[in-house]
Amino acid sequence: MTLILRLLLPFALPVVLLAAGCAIDPIRANDHGELFAHGRVEAELGPGRHDPGVRPFRHSVEVGLTGVDGRTATNDFEVGIERYRMVEASAAWKPTWQVGPSVSLSGLVGLAYEDFSFDFDSSLAAGGPQPLGANGPTYDDRALAGMLGVEVRAGLPAAGVYGRTTQASSGRATSGIIEVGVELRPHPSFAVQVAYRWWKLEALDISGAPAALDDVDLRVDGLTVGGVLRF
Repeated sequence: MTLILRLLLPFALPVVLLAAGCAIDPIRANDHGELFAHGRVEAELGPGRHDPGVRPFRHSVEVGLTGVDGRTATNDFEVGIERYRMVEASAAWKPTWQVGPSVSLSGLVGLAYEDFSFDFDSSLAAGGPQPLGANGPTYDDRALAGMLGVEVRAGLPAAGVYGRTTQASSGRATSGIIEVGVELRPHPSFAVQVAYRWWKLEALDISGAPAALDDVDLRVDGLTVGGVLRF
């Protein structure tokens, strides 16, 4: 028996290492040029909230909702994400400092509710996309996460530019969003935003998914169009 083990060891070791590497390597996917949608509502708090003048400090509560769904390319003979959906709802305290006459800096501290779904497929060189299961395995997961963020706005009352980054982490999933764009304000209480966005989702231990599919690193970028209601 000892002799047999010695003979098999050189062949078995690479197989074990390969299997271990596959178990810990996340399923990575990238999607470019997607169209996102977002909406936000800001309710200003504290005394002076109805004052039309510019104040050095103010704070508000922001509630937001955003999402995207799409497809990613699957490599030959490898498991990949054929379809995905990501939705993030958030509620945060938003303190704002007026840095200059036309520049403001805001922080975001709150919670985010993450809702995402993955449809895992494989692609075979001869036959194109092939489902792994009878209907193709799809796994949904949801998580409540702590969120931190920063937003910078600059420009005139009627139009300006803004940049924003947030990160939400639940321990099992981390969602990071960066967007840079323009903001048009046809009314003091309403703004239309068009920006370019980068969204990165790292999901660990997806509920119900087998070990080979429960670690995902998905990166999506593209235009996001939305509006902000302020009062």
